[in-house]
Amino acid sequence: MPKVRFLSEQVTFDVPLHTPLRDVALQQNVELYRGMWTHFNCRGNGICGRCRLWVLPPQNHVTTPSLRERFHRVKGTMRLACQMTVEGDVDVRTRPMGPTVLQPGEPESLQRPASYKAEA
Repeated sequence: MPKVRFLSEQVTFDVPLHTPLRDVALQQNVELYRGMWTHFNCRGNGICGRCRLWVLPPQNHVTTPSLRERFHRVKGTMRLACQMTVEGDVDVRTRPMGPTVLQPGEPESLQRPASYKAEA
């Protein structure tokens, strides 16, 4: 079974192949939505674009970006959790602005995804 590691939450889960990443997060109580979007999201249809997360390289263990992701201008390592499924072991970061705690021995480059640009 593939492993999904949520770096911001410091948790790892075994999941069946082809499981939507949004379903994994919701079943394991990993927060994808903030504020009013906790209640007013599109329920996994790829319309609201609020389940954004960042998939760390290599990205070959998740499905390729969907048309709906391209509509939301999802680029780089950013993806919509509702539009991709797990095809192998994958590391994701859910909140780049949230608290970042690295595991011992992890490189500093894991603190922020490459597609995230900090505001000055």
